[in-house]
This record gives sequence, C-alpha cells and structure tokens, in this order.
Amino acid sequence: MKLGFVWRIARRDSRAAPRQLLLVTAAMAVGVAALVAIDSFTANLQDAVHRQARGLLGADLSFSSNAPLPGRVDSLIDSIVVHAGADAAQTPVVEFGAMAYVPRTSGT
Repeated sequence: MKLGFVWRIARRDSRAAPRQLLLVTAAMAVGVAALVAIDSFTANLQDAVHRQARGLLGADLSFSSNAPLPGRVDSLIDSIVVHAGADAAQTPVVEFGAMAYVPRTSGT
C-alpha cells in the first residue's frame, strides 16, 4: 500500500467524518500503548527474575537433563558436594508430564 493513497483516504475521512477518524486514531494509539506497556512489563519481570535467580533457585549450582545423568556426571556432582563442605546438600528433582485418556469421548 502506497503512502500517498493512505494520506488521500485519511484526508477524505477527515472531511467526511472527523470524529470517526479521531476515534480510530485514538483507538490505534491506545492499542499501541498497551502493547508497549505489556512488552515493557514482560521485559522488566524477566530481568528481575534473572537478577534474583540464585535466591529463587535456592542453590549455587543447578544441573538439568532430559535423560538420566551418566555415572561419571553423578560422581563429579558428588565430588563437588563433598568438596563444598559439611553444609552442602544435593537434592535431585524428577519431573514428568502426564496426560489422561477419556474413553467415553476418545479424547485426552
């Protein structure tokens, strides 16, 4: 769409219905402002979580994997925990997703 065409349509609408053009322009401005505000809030929230990640995690070190860790990695983690001192602790966490099947509707 060419810019000249847009200006001609806007000029024609401003003569025929200036209130409607003002309403559409205001609605677009409010929509853009809302999107910018939401994006800014999201960025600020992510920044705050990244800055406070250590306190939120409650650990100095975290390992994650989609598969069980090999024995060499487990022994390495154990040696790190032993080397860290008596107050160090290791807490394994296992997470999994689940689904339910509904036979009556053949859905999940």
